[in-house]
Amino acid sequence: MSFSFDNLNLENVTIQSGGALSPGRHVCVIKKAEAQKSRAGGGMIAFQFEEVNGNGQIRNWINVYVPSSEKATRIGREELKTMLTYAGHANPNHPFANDAPVSSLAGLTVGVRVVSDTYMKDGEERTGSAVKGYFDPAEVGSTASSPTASATPNEATSSTSTDMDDDIPF
Repeated sequence: MSFSFDNLNLENVTIQSGGALSPGRHVCVIKKAEAQKSRAGGGMIAFQFEEVNGNGQIRNWINVYVPSSEKATRIGREELKTMLTYAGHANPNHPFANDAPVSSLAGLTVGVRVVSDTYMKDGEERTGSAVKGYFDPAEVGSTASSPTASATPNEATSSTSTDMDDDIPF
């Protein structure tokens, strides 16, 4: 079978909504949660979040077991429990009790704080977005997605804002 652009038919192809989420605070639905092995032989959960209004998506990987680091394991589990708590999971202490699969996390709604992130790819520095923390989606109110909203004091991670709004002259 040969390919020809002359015969390309996109009638049954669905369009993709949004792109990568921009920095800010977004209310998202977990579209996919999947258990994966890390390169170091540990365990992690790969999440795909989609903004509730379809304005974009972002992925995040949470390490739940890092064989060479108790600290990294603890941090990853704290991140997972924070996300589950803000998402209103029925049992954030034992999310996979009664043999619930990791995929059972799909459908939960959680606030996701996204920041700008630089990384290296093919020897070139690039800029993208990364998940920096989670928050209660009720904090956003009726705006559902608010990329310009400021961080709240009870947010899982601290704000890295450099905005200065005080009158100190130095």
